[in-house]
Amino acid sequence: MTRHFTLVVAGYGVEAKPKLPVAVGSLVDGSLIFGPFERQTANVKNVLVKPGLPPTGTFARHPIGNIVTYSTGQRGSTQVVLGVDMPTYDPVLDDFRAADHPAHWSIITDDHSIRWPAMATLHAHGVLEPRGAPYQLSLGEHKLIIPVGPFTKSTLPKPEHLIAPQQRFARQGGFDGAIDSVTFVELAYEHATMEWLQRYYFVPLGKIVYLLQAQAPRATATAVFVAADLVATSMRPR
Repeated sequence: MTRHFTLVVAGYGVEAKPKLPVAVGSLVDGSLIFGPFERQTANVKNVLVKPGLPPTGTFARHPIGNIVTYSTGQRGSTQVVLGVDMPTYDPVLDDFRAADHPAHWSIITDDHSIRWPAMATLHAHGVLEPRGAPYQLSLGEHKLIIPVGPFTKSTLPKPEHLIAPQQRFARQGGFDGAIDSVTFVELAYEHATMEWLQRYYFVPLGKIVYLLQAQAPRATATAVFVAADLVATSMRPR
């Protein structure tokens, strides 16, 4: 049995509801690019959301040549810029509006929300198996952060059951989360002549628990685990 879920990207005084499936890239300046889930070579439709001051009022459409922007007209406020020759954001977004959100990006689903790690790419397909992954975050090739769930406390896998035969225990730890204490187990293994690290975070959210998986080659694991720590500590129930 599959379940469908909603996903909203919120921050800087706005929220956007993308059409699923979707891929959303994060740029150095904090802008987000909403586009196709799979790579395409032609007729790509994408939408850039440029963060700024929290806007108030209604967004209006402003055509400038073959480029269209949406803004409230307030200088320096968050705005939307459409791809070339796109008359509307409808092919990419179901909705975009001003809303009361702080000056950082968050991902909000039907049962939880998280802080968006800087420079991470979001991939969300919109349909998942029970206790599946509603989305994944990538910080580059093989550098992944994946929430799996929701579980009940009785169905949550035990840490020892997460260790594959080729893996070995590296360390464990924990810290305060948004709702309760978060614990993690870190594993090490060899893959393609390199050593890899993998963490499983156990994130309690009241009656449900999410299992957050993070993995990367050892050389890049520190940055991935910093981002995963942010996701785990910021995860809240909806």
